[in-house]
Amino acid sequence: MIRGFGLVKRCFCLVLGLFFMGLGISLVTRSALGTSPISSVPYVLCLAFPVTFGGFTIILTLIFFAAEILIIGNAFPKHQYFQIVIALLLGVFVDLGMYLSAGVHPESYPEQIAVVLLGSSILALGIFLQVTANLILNPGEGLVRAIAEDPPAFRHCQGLFRFNACCKRCAHLACRVRDCRRVSGGHRHLRDPCRVHHPWDHVRVLAVRP
Repeated sequence: MIRGFGLVKRCFCLVLGLFFMGLGISLVTRSALGTSPISSVPYVLCLAFPVTFGGFTIILTLIFFAAEILIIGNAFPKHQYFQIVIALLLGVFVDLGMYLSAGVHPESYPEQIAVVLLGSSILALGIFLQVTANLILNPGEGLVRAIAEDPPAFRHCQGLFRFNACCKRCAHLACRVRDCRRVSGGHRHLRDPCRVHHPWDHVRVLAVRP
């Protein structure tokens, strides 16, 4: 068991990694060129409901955490229950990242590509720090690992591809829900489907199309 100053350093590394992950996700979203399959679900949902991008990120990661427990069962490691804290911190950092990047509005294609590359690099740094800390899995990664290991015949890449495809389908379904709310008369409470007005402003939504 890790104790003392070594544990403090690892915890700091983990939290710093989560911050960079949230900032990276925010910048990639700000680029208006798309976002990752996992982030696409909370991003689309935040357009149709009065909950922030980070708030839906927390909800989705907690769903992933519950799915992990259902798959692994009694063999689920006790220390991995701290994934709940990871989910909360990641959601908070996503909203913080959107706040810090509020002035980023790339208009030309080269600018958008530059923002995507910057966001992807920062996101990669965050993942690197989280892996280096080697303490707690991110619920999304934990669910992929659980799917890959049960049954043992599943390979990690197969589990990852199926998981990403499922996230894309959920994002498309969320778009349908958004459109149904518009048709049923809820359009007055909806934000423009091509922009985000909550709590950040003016981000083009090209990530997911219904």
